[in-house]
Amino acid sequence: MVRRAATRQHQRRRAKESWLTFAPPTSSLTPRAGFDALDQLVEERCGPHSSTASARGPDAEVVTYVHSGSFTYRDDTGRAELVQTGEFHRMALCRGLRRSETNPSSQWTHLFRLWLRPSQIGLEPSAEHRRFSAAERSGALRLIASPDARDGSLRLHLDARLYSAVLSSGQHVVHELPSDRSAWLHVVAGEITLEGQILYTGDSAGLVAERVVSLTARGNAEILLLDLEHPHHLNSPEPRTEQETT
Repeated sequence: MVRRAATRQHQRRRAKESWLTFAPPTSSLTPRAGFDALDQLVEERCGPHSSTASARGPDAEVVTYVHSGSFTYRDDTGRAELVQTGEFHRMALCRGLRRSETNPSSQWTHLFRLWLRPSQIGLEPSAEHRRFSAAERSGALRLIASPDARDGSLRLHLDARLYSAVLSSGQHVVHELPSDRSAWLHVVAGEITLEGQILYTGDSAGLVAERVVSLTARGNAEILLLDLEHPHHLNSPEPRTEQETT
């Protein structure tokens, strides 16, 4: 299935603009519209010196990629971190944890945020971030986050693996996908070909019951790939969208 950028929900509030790949639930009775453990994928642009504060409800694990700019993260445990261009930030949020994010610069910040459902409840609040340079991610999938934090990746509290790749025209990437796994691919920038379809900036695609994820860059491109546990794919809810292609 393909989720086109134009079908994302667009929100604008003063100095913050967001594009949501999955529509958020309107109430506690509304079925979730995510993809396996991926509850939400959000692209955000935050204005200079803008700030947001919030308290998350259920436990969640969030990975944020700063494509350009920076933000300062603070929570009520006393933690404070500055996250800058090219860095990935992982935070475990427990029920009721209050946090804030501020763009400390005079430039807009452009980021991508993945909301994940952890495999356990009662998470201890935690956060970490690390820079993965474009050179590290050039031409191949670089592991960014994983359950065992291998290869210097950020540690997740669920069976999921996040990869990032920066590709040049014609470069080809293949990722094996066992039968009990699914994958969600998001095009951060550029164009790629996936299973005969062209995906453009902002497009996403979900893959289930596929042996591999195989894609080729059409010009310079950047992608995020999330590999997820998917033991009962026939019973899993599919993302809802106004436009899907299979």
